[in-house]
Amino acid sequence: MAQKVRVEYFDDIDGQPIADGLAQSFRISVDDVEYEIDLRPANADKFWAVLRPWLKKPPGARTPAARADVTERVIKPSRPRAARKRKTIPSTRSPEQLAAIRHWARNEGFDVSSRGRIPSHIRERFEAAHS
Repeated sequence: MAQKVRVEYFDDIDGQPIADGLAQSFRISVDDVEYEIDLRPANADKFWAVLRPWLKKPPGARTPAARADVTERVIKPSRPRAARKRKTIPSTRSPEQLAAIRHWARNEGFDVSSRGRIPSHIRERFEAAHS
């Protein structure tokens, strides 16, 4: 069976979907805690507006040789990339319950895969039919 997987980006600030190819990923480290955020262009511009003043090197300041490459990585955003997969929440239903929902859905004319998530509208119809 052929399968097509679509990966989407969502802005980590406002949760809005990001159009294909426009996601900007930032990896930063503050107090030895690393962060990675994905932003759409409008929020990436806001991020840079806030961050740039802090990245300017004050007179007389030195960048330790061992960390010179870190400054370079922090101030340059990653190239746009495909969306990373969102973590899924494990089902609270047993495998037997899921199999029963799939069986019912197929008998009702729904196209349901044998594995993976069962769409919410099918689960809701199943619950309504069995309550």
